[in-house]
Amino acid sequence: MIKLPNNKNLTVILNDVLLAPVFAAGLTPPFAYVAYDTDYANHAREIFGNCGLVLGQDAHVVSQQELETRVPVMPASLCMCVANKISLKAFTDKLSSFGYARMSKIENEGEFSIRGDIVDIWQPSSPHPVRVMFCDVVIESIKLVDINGFKSIKSLEKCQIAPIPGVCEITEWRTMLDVLHALTKTFIRETDNGFTVDCGAKTKATVTINTAPVGNYFSALSILVPEILWNVNTRGKTVFVFVGASRACEKYMESKGVPYTVSTPDNFTAGAINIVRQSLGVSFELVDQGLVFYCVTSPKSAPSPETDPYEAEHGEFFLPTVGDLVIHETHGLGRYLGIKTMELAGTIREYVVLQYDGGAFVYLPPDRTHELVNYFGPPRRLSRI
Repeated sequence: MIKLPNNKNLTVILNDVLLAPVFAAGLTPPFAYVAYDTDYANHAREIFGNCGLVLGQDAHVVSQQELETRVPVMPASLCMCVANKISLKAFTDKLSSFGYARMSKIENEGEFSIRGDIVDIWQPSSPHPVRVMFCDVVIESIKLVDINGFKSIKSLEKCQIAPIPGVCEITEWRTMLDVLHALTKTFIRETDNGFTVDCGAKTKATVTINTAPVGNYFSALSILVPEILWNVNTRGKTVFVFVGASRACEKYMESKGVPYTVSTPDNFTAGAINIVRQSLGVSFELVDQGLVFYCVTSPKSAPSPETDPYEAEHGEFFLPTVGDLVIHETHGLGRYLGIKTMELAGTIREYVVLQYDGGAFVYLPPDRTHELVNYFGPPRRLSRI
């Protein structure tokens, strides 16, 4: 979690999936998080769990499609107290509706038996059955009994008989939205512009947090670092660079004389470059907060030392000097010719230019440099596409 430096008690919970950040603005649990679809809801559950929140208690996560789903309302538990009045038939009928099976003698959880004015009930997950003794319509006594000899263990003044989930009769249904409103007044909803936080009775206002996409340059550090410096020096932003276990970005910045601070998400320097040695799956900007988050960790699987010792040690791709050789995972050995701004399919953007045997070229977007591996072997003939 990252405490934003705006004195608004805003906490950002970072997500490692495409939806990027999940927000809670000045909130204390419990709250409900409404995701676009089931996949995003599952990712949000994982992230909330990793942040130490108890799902179903601190955070209730559903997709937008699930909000109108009808869910059963469990019957209220039956409170039995000594000296209270209830007929034996009304009591046993309630046990049947709760899902308890009537037996001549209870042997398992979820069963009850009747012997004269005595009713024995064994609730699920309870170590001992309960014995309720009647005198006409008055509860005379309540006892815990030993399941082996059915001898009394302890006298009780009252006990709660709970329905058995999945077995009891359901007579009332509510939408998931109604259920969530009964649990919390705070809703976080994904929107096209970020997230909307509705605190219900806590505030009349709705907090809207805007996000903007940022290019995922991963290990194309010669492109990434100038953009980071522009965000800090020109735009006055606070930048977080999530590098995972790799130190390649730090080494590159040191070689270029770029100052940075190794930070933690809750202890960072505002208006500076903060290296965070944790992973993040996507880059994004918090438009209203002056914060930019970069993902530098390559999404490809880690190489083995046997296949590529250098790559296994460094784990990152560096854009080399123009003219050096690189290996593309599909096209093979090619020559790096630099970065070129081009218009393709009506879109102007930068491309990494690679040359292959016979004068063939490959134009690779910077966010796909994870498909490249630095080549450190002896000179070889370029591959043919």
